[in-house]
Amino acid sequence: MAKKNGFYDPNDYDQRLENIRKAKGNPNKNVHRKKNGSNYGGVANAPAADRRAAAKQEEKMSPTVKASLYAMLALLLVVMVLQAFVFRNNYIMTQASTMVIGLICLFLAYINRYQRKKTGTFQTVMTVVLAGLGLLYALAGLLGLLKAFGL
Repeated sequence: MAKKNGFYDPNDYDQRLENIRKAKGNPNKNVHRKKNGSNYGGVANAPAADRRAAAKQEEKMSPTVKASLYAMLALLLVVMVLQAFVFRNNYIMTQASTMVIGLICLFLAYINRYQRKKTGTFQTVMTVVLAGLGLLYALAGLLGLLKAFGL
């Protein structure tokens, strides 16, 4: 059937019904694609959804590591308060706080390297800096404590 270019007859009932049907679209089309989380598109979109879910899961730390981090930060707070108020100008407490700071830096480097699993230059540099500072502070504190106890 040939198209009627530029001609519209308002009295043609069949043409009007055809135009209404075309304007509504296909009533048999799948509307589930609009729902959130649907697998519209089949298997091709499934790996992308799996990657997004894995990325969300990857950011979470295990409860053991999280509890250890909180315990170390609480230990640092206790040692710093004791050093600042109770044992003011005490050599042993100063070296103990230095060693605790070093251990926390090493633990943060461990978390950054093995728990977060992010890659990139910045993450690598941050891990190396934390590990270096942790080793420096931990060894300085340990050597100071050994000197204080005469070993």
